[in-house]
Amino acid sequence: MSSAPSIAAPARAGWLPLGAFILCTLIWGSTWIAIKFSNDAMPPLWAAGLRFGIATLLLLPVQWAMRIPGPRTATEWNLALFVGVALVWLDYGLIYWAEQYLESGLTAVLFSVMTLLTAIVAALAGLERLTVAKLGGIVVGIVGVAILMLPDSGGAAEETDRLKKTLAAGGIVVAALCSAMTTVGAKRYGKSMHPVALNTSSFTIGTVCLLATSAARGEAMVLPSSPQAWGSLLYLSLGGSVAAFLLYFWLLKRWDASRAGLLSLLTPVLAIFLGAALRNEKVTPRMLAGSALVLGGIFVASRFRGGSK
Repeated sequence: MSSAPSIAAPARAGWLPLGAFILCTLIWGSTWIAIKFSNDAMPPLWAAGLRFGIATLLLLPVQWAMRIPGPRTATEWNLALFVGVALVWLDYGLIYWAEQYLESGLTAVLFSVMTLLTAIVAALAGLERLTVAKLGGIVVGIVGVAILMLPDSGGAAEETDRLKKTLAAGGIVVAALCSAMTTVGAKRYGKSMHPVALNTSSFTIGTVCLLATSAARGEAMVLPSSPQAWGSLLYLSLGGSVAAFLLYFWLLKRWDASRAGLLSLLTPVLAIFLGAALRNEKVTPRMLAGSALVLGGIFVASRFRGGSK
């Protein structure tokens, strides 16, 4: 099979990509708890739409000042549409909706399977090899997800709550698949597109979809009413959307998809710690066991990479 073109390969070993990776880890590891605070003040899809709407307004003058052209070719427009729908609308819409029912730490762990799903999607797309080690890690990670999705014991009165949590957990796995697909799509088709242009165009599309879905669900269009809620919204918009996304898509031009996906190995650890410290979220033995299997599977699958094709 012919090789996919390598993007900025000489920069692969540089310190700047590593710095971008660390900063993305710190930002995205803390966004899970920020989403919980945001959901306390606003309906989920409205909150997500407001977040990306603000991020879009912040990016537009940057794109104008830097004279960065928007999507020009059919490939670039298709990529922007795909990222806007799959990542901004579906991925983040599901995350915000699911965090109504799940702890932020558990949500982060479930979403971390994105790394394993990225390996599968990248292999199907012909970008990377699906090795035995990767397959083994994927199997271990799937077992961990199954443990995390097991319903808690309780009486009949808790059946509805357990069902909501199970559906929410499934929604996070679907969100992780959407993220994996956009990671591979951006890696394969975004080599000629500036990250600012990709983010601005895809954020615009995703914001419209999120706000339209919010309106269709009859969500209240309210603004944050406390400094904490405003702080969460602005942090998610500026840090979690603008800064982290620019860094991540820049990183994808220098690292392969699975290597960049290692973010999902580190962010859950920070998310679990912050959830326990700031919201007294419970960390049960079952959650620890499932998390260990998921993160262990990610480590095995990523540690012994087959390399890019």
